[in-house]
Amino acid sequence: MIYRDDMPIWHSESAVNVNFVPQYIEPKAGAADFRRVVYNNTTYWQLSLTVILNNIDQSEQARFILLKRNDALLRLMDGFKQTLVDWMFIMGIAIAGLMAIGFIWSARPLQRLDKEIKAIESGDIQEIKGLYPVELQTIKADLNLLLESQQRQKERYRASLSDLAHALKTPLAVLKSSPLANDADAQEQLDRINVMIEHQLKRAATGASDTWKKQTPIKPVIDSILSAMSKVYRDKDIIFNCQVSDKDYFLGDKTDLMELLGNLIDNACKACRSQVSINVSQARTLSISICDDGPGIKPDKRESLLQRGTRLDTYESGHGVGMAIVSDLVKSYHGLLTISQSQRLGGAEFILEFNYHEKNNYILCFSLSLLLLWAQQSMAAEQQCTLQSNALPEQIKDYTQCLDAKLNKVQQQQDSWIQKRTFELVELESETGNTIILSLFKQSINAKDKYIQKSCQWRYMLKQPNSLEAVVTYKECEIAMIKQFIQQLKTGL
Repeated sequence: MIYRDDMPIWHSESAVNVNFVPQYIEPKAGAADFRRVVYNNTTYWQLSLTVILNNIDQSEQARFILLKRNDALLRLMDGFKQTLVDWMFIMGIAIAGLMAIGFIWSARPLQRLDKEIKAIESGDIQEIKGLYPVELQTIKADLNLLLESQQRQKERYRASLSDLAHALKTPLAVLKSSPLANDADAQEQLDRINVMIEHQLKRAATGASDTWKKQTPIKPVIDSILSAMSKVYRDKDIIFNCQVSDKDYFLGDKTDLMELLGNLIDNACKACRSQVSINVSQARTLSISICDDGPGIKPDKRESLLQRGTRLDTYESGHGVGMAIVSDLVKSYHGLLTISQSQRLGGAEFILEFNYHEKNNYILCFSLSLLLLWAQQSMAAEQQCTLQSNALPEQIKDYTQCLDAKLNKVQQQQDSWIQKRTFELVELESETGNTIILSLFKQSINAKDKYIQKSCQWRYMLKQPNSLEAVVTYKECEIAMIKQFIQQLKTGL
């Protein structure tokens, strides 16, 4: 609205129904006044502006007044706030989505590495072959080195055990064919020695000590054992009730699983009247239950059953080492063997339990530790030490600190390779009995340290009296020589 003195001379269409005269404010010409006013019990916001209109003949003073209802202004502000909140919400979702996509994309190499590790555990592959970023190449090389070393150690171990078995069985066969074997007591003792040797060899060759355990399906092993037992005990017409899934697996060697289940099922077949039940369940814990409808085992005899040479039956075959083998194998796999009375069949019940969930947590923590170590090594590796030709003393000090970090890293790598080679030479010494190689290796390590120290000292003296340059030269010399020594250590035996 426009007023000349107190007379309205113009109003907009929205002010047609205004039936009141706005308050007159006497501001200075050219000044504006904005305030909250109330007309007819309705709150308004009023903006007043006083101007002077000039022409050739005269000049006049006019007031421009702009009114806005308070509730309409609040609705406008609420609409703006809601629009702002909506757009902030949309932007938040978009940013979170982009961050999630970026995280998933950056984690793809770790996912591929995890799949290859699981494939190694399941026995599908023997080493990690995928292409990975530079940051993961160190982990890939270390894991492959660990797998190769473990496999080589296992093959040497089994070869030695095989030689030992042949060496022991030959004199036993000679003794069995000698006149001494005609004595029943001597024959029994020879059989006992033979069984004990087999037991110790099987225990030593168990796959439970493997770093990478293979997933062995349980159902084919049980089917094979039940097929054999049905033929051995065909006269008893045993009814086998077996509940096992194709997805159930044993985290270990197939031979060990056959040894475990074979002994337990064989004992159940001997003791049963007509029924044997095998039940396998697997969630976080693998549980294998084997029970029969025989006479059972008294509670005070259950612990002694697991001792070597103890027999609670009257069968002619065997020397009481079967359950001892089972007990030793279960302990080597960190499992639990429980003997109780079957509620359903009434006879003895043997329950094997292996908690793989705790092992997976350990592997996860170990993997996270490896990733943390990898991150620290990557940060050190990415740090480039550069020194300009006309560097200031402060820049030289920074360069020296960078060299210290680099030296610490190569020293850690050197220590790791020294430990690895020492471990391999200790194994070689135990296999061959040659103690000279390990002694010479340790002497070479000590001589290497003295050689590096003396070689870098004379280079240090050449740069004197410039102490900063001398320190830099010494550290660069030490880093270069340790790297050369690491390359020599990496050469296989």
